[in-house]
Amino acid sequence: MSEKKVVDEDIEEDSLRKRYFSKLGASVLGAPLTLAIHAIAPRLLGAHAYGDFSFLSSFFTTVVGFFDTGSSQALYVKLSQRPEEKGLLRFYWEVWAGLAATLLLSVIVLASGSLSQTIWPSQGTSVIVLAAVWAVLTWFTQSLCRLVDAYALTVLGEAIRVAQRLCAVLLLGLCLFFFGQINLSFF
Repeated sequence: MSEKKVVDEDIEEDSLRKRYFSKLGASVLGAPLTLAIHAIAPRLLGAHAYGDFSFLSSFFTTVVGFFDTGSSQALYVKLSQRPEEKGLLRFYWEVWAGLAATLLLSVIVLASGSLSQTIWPSQGTSVIVLAAVWAVLTWFTQSLCRLVDAYALTVLGEAIRVAQRLCAVLLLGLCLFFFGQINLSFF
């Protein structure tokens, strides 16, 4: 009986070890890819458009963080404790969809009204809405990453994240090579 317990602990430890090193490896591989993205993006967009992107990204990331209120972290903790509980997951995605829809509808209304230039000076409506969509999709992706970790699928999740970053660098590199510069909506 005690031998079986030792074997189970070793399996769990190996799993934890694999997950840790997959996170570490993804960070080591992802850092140069992220640096490459940050080196290419300003050249592609130009200083003014990249500044607009940074402003809108920061604004909507903060707003989404306010809407999240730590709920994605709480979901991660609860699913790690009770991975078989489907009701919790369903409830979270319903809340997430409701908050995302509320945020996007609010942005559309505000961006098309007279308050737009007060909140987002010198920004076009389409760019404002696209930035809000980008922030919501980023929130969704971060929530999915936490779910992947909660279900102990970290190795696969980190491999996908590295592949996504590599694709982004290649796509941006190709855009830089072929176009030299792109507009903010395209980016």
